[in-house]
Amino acid sequence: PGSHTRGSIPFPVPVLPPGRYALRVDASDSFNNRGSRTTELEIVDSTELHVSDFLNWPNQFERETTFRFRITEPARFSLAIRTTAGRPVRTLSGEASTGENRVPWDGRDGAGDRIANGVYLVRLEVRGLVSGKRVEEWEKVVRLE
Repeated sequence: PGSHTRGSIPFPVPVLPPGRYALRVDASDSFNNRGSRTTELEIVDSTELHVSDFLNWPNQFERETTFRFRITEPARFSLAIRTTAGRPVRTLSGEASTGENRVPWDGRDGAGDRIANGVYLVRLEVRGLVSGKRVEEWEKVVRLE
């Protein structure tokens, strides 16, 4: 309110079945300046365990990176980091809460040594504490110093 650069328009979103959607907003001002933005969203069944937005940042990294993921129920998780040949490097595990979770990694293997430059595979395994359901996601991470 009272701003020439910001505003809001309440828009009720209809009930949508689970799936991926894109929301596009087009706007123009009184000088006919136009803009458009699109955002993607995913509707999930909240009664089931779902994992989304699994990534690490920064990717590529020198010293450390942070894995991020979203889940729909509290869960136990395991992040298994492996070489592209499948050799285990390190496993990070713990409990995660509903919503966004962040797990830092210092770029070291299980013995505490800094890993070599290269591409590594990361398997995120999540087991819901309510449903008992198990979900697995994979990601690649690059270490480059």
